[in-house]
Amino acid sequence: MADALRSIRADVILLYGDLIATHFALPAALASGIRVAHIESGYRSHDLSDLEERTRILCDHAAAFRFAYTDGMVGNLLAEGIGRASIGVILDPARVTLLRHLGSDVGRVADVNAPGVVTLHRDETVHNPQHLGRVIHGIEELSAKYPLHVILYRRTERHLSEYGLLKKLEANSRITTTSTLPYDRYVEVLRRAPFVVTDSSGLQDDCMTLGLPCVVVRQATSRPLAHNFRLASRVTDDRWSLLALVDEVLGASANRRAEPPEPPDASGLGRLHIAEALAGIAS
Repeated sequence: MADALRSIRADVILLYGDLIATHFALPAALASGIRVAHIESGYRSHDLSDLEERTRILCDHAAAFRFAYTDGMVGNLLAEGIGRASIGVILDPARVTLLRHLGSDVGRVADVNAPGVVTLHRDETVHNPQHLGRVIHGIEELSAKYPLHVILYRRTERHLSEYGLLKKLEANSRITTTSTLPYDRYVEVLRRAPFVVTDSSGLQDDCMTLGLPCVVVRQATSRPLAHNFRLASRVTDDRWSLLALVDEVLGASANRRAEPPEPPDASGLGRLHIAEALAGIAS
């Protein structure tokens, strides 16, 4: 990566989010003398055992330019001593992508027979066989009441197979398993789902946009939790129950009038304004 960056001779590199590519691109860019602009700055879970959280903090403090989406994200950066002049506010690319894809057909599709969607992929979920076994047990209990569609990331499928858990899911007639889906198919499955169980930040974002009830299976999350979200941490607690949490988020949604997503705004979604924000900060 460092060789590639040197050959490009870029003035600025845009690093997005907190993934492994971002983690390794940061020191390569700094070693090559390339200024870093971090998109998705200011998210904080305050869980320093999480590589993604450490990557977020490192990127935000090493970057020359930071791009946040909300006042809360800007506030987190300011609280850490980062100067306001280096922070730009842009539209959330994940939200833009989803709303652009939906076009005028925004919102969820009522389908009483649709299964709940489950995805798991984070290290904290899939690397510990006892932890993963407890989560799978929770999924099996949940399937007794609600049909489920479990979308398997390749690494998740590998760990489930290694721990002898994959056959339990595949043998359950109430659970459908598939590999990851093309984006258009993923969006349609999501719009019809009554709820989501996930450890994915990106899927959390999409649930927030759609107003979809969501149970977040992780110790801590960098995203804000909506009224119909629950954090499913403390997997080792005897009282931990995915079924109870899903019932809670569905009850929270039923007791509050659903607000449809804001429709795409041609003036706001036409571009992300990164270039303008970058030029404004640089000047």
